[in-house]
Amino acid sequence: MSVIFGIVENNSIIIAGDRRASSIDGTFISDNEQKVTEINGHLGIVTAGNVAIEKAVLKNVDDREDKAHMVIDDLVKSIREFYDKVIENQCDSIFNLPFYCLIAGEGSDGKGHLINAGRFKNGFAAKEVPMALYPPNDLDQDTCNQIFVRNYKLFHGQFCERTVQEVAGLSKIVGPTGNKWIYSCASKKGKMYLF
Repeated sequence: MSVIFGIVENNSIIIAGDRRASSIDGTFISDNEQKVTEINGHLGIVTAGNVAIEKAVLKNVDDREDKAHMVIDDLVKSIREFYDKVIENQCDSIFNLPFYCLIAGEGSDGKGHLINAGRFKNGFAAKEVPMALYPPNDLDQDTCNQIFVRNYKLFHGQFCERTVQEVAGLSKIVGPTGNKWIYSCASKKGKMYLF
C-alpha cells in the first residue's frame, strides 16, 4: 500500500498520493499509477490498497450518467453499494483485500469536505475528518505523520511533494513522484497537479 494523505485548510482541501504501483509482495510494477483521480470539477479521490478494487470503484463512477454532477455523498454511496454487492455475492477474497480512500470536494450541502473511507475491520465505513494519512505497509504511522507535519509546517507550499519524496526515501513501495488535487472552497472547483 502506498502513501496517501489529505488535509482541510481554511479555504481549500488537498488530497495527494504517490504514483508507484507494486504487487502484494512489494515488487515494483510502475511509477505511473494514477492514485489521485478527479471525478469532476468539484470532486476528487485518492486511493490506496488493492488496485483491482480501485479500478472497479472508479469504473462504477465512470459508468454513471450523473458523473458530472456527483458530490461526495454520491461517491460514498457508490463505494458503499460496491461493497454491499461484494458481501451479497459472498466474495470474501475481494472483501478481505485492503482499500482506503480520501474523498475531497463538494458535499450535498454545497460545502467542502474531506471524507476518510475504506474497508475497515467491520466493513465499509466513511466519516468526515480534518486530516488523514495512510502510510505504506513498510513504514509505521508515526514516522509518516512526523514527516507530514514537519513538511506542512516548514515547507507549506511544497508539503505534498516533500512528504511523498521523503516517505519514498524510506519505503521500497512508494515512488518519489505523485499527484495532488486541490479543491477551492471559494470557487468550488478543484485542480490536479503532477509532481
